Amino acid sequence: GKSNVIKSFAKDGSFIGQIGKVGQGPGEYNSPMDFFVDDRGIVVFDNAQCKLLIYDKNLRYVEDKRLPFLCYLVERLSGGDYLFYMTSSQNYHIPKILGYNLLVTDSLFNIKSRGVYRDEQEWISFFTYNSVVRSCDALFINDTYTDSIYTVSSSGEMSCAYVLDYDGHRPIEVYKERGLLKKKRYDKDYYYLFSTFVSDEHVLVNTGPLDKTVNVVYSKRCKKSVVVEDVTSGGKSLVFKMCNPIGVWRDCFVFVNYADEILSN
Repeated sequence: GKSNVIKSFAKDGSFIGQIGKVGQGPGEYNSPMDFFVDDRGIVVFDNAQCKLLIYDKNLRYVEDKRLPFLCYLVERLSGGDYLFYMTSSQNYHIPKILGYNLLVTDSLFNIKSRGVYRDEQEWISFFTYNSVVRSCDALFINDTYTDSIYTVSSSGEMSCAYVLDYDGHRPIEVYKERGLLKKKRYDKDYYYLFSTFVSDEHVLVNTGPLDKTVNVVYSKRCKKSVVVEDVTSGGKSLVFKMCNPIGVWRDCFVFVNYADEILSN
């Protein structure tokens, strides 16, 4: 069955140990929404209790840190600062961060910089779990409404790394009708960025209009992108579609498919 417990495994699949446990005390979590591993240890974000739980490299508990704001994703930058990703309407109790999706703080959560601003009178709040991705020794941000992938420096500064071509389709940035989006009146010509995965040679982005998901594969070497829906061979569709990407292995993208999605040849 489903479990909220976080476990550690070696590369060969052998079990190493459990990280913390479910509960409400020190070192315990109820809803671990995000976590990351760096050279300092392991940090778990508990969405239910709005706190970070810090563990060392040997999975031993170090401390809890309560967050003064709500968020969805967290990363620790190389200088020790934190980067948080949130929807623009989560934190009415802190007016100076309203409308911002990206926040950089010091280790005590004092705000140092803000980014990805959206006026909520023009935009609906939109969030993807893979908006912040650590890969190839770098931190990447996808801005859901645009065609661009950004890198984030150790100081939290964003710079554009890749611009995708949606094969004639336009990013949702030019489509600001909040009312139409809330009423689910989709326009097939406008694409959103969903999940992003970065390998040594390529970038894979789940994208598409709200009622459909396709994949854009960008070649770093050629600086070009193609829209891909089905994995094909010799003009024939293979037994599965390119859906549900979950990660990167070397220069390969890893997908998961459910049994009822597998098609017979």
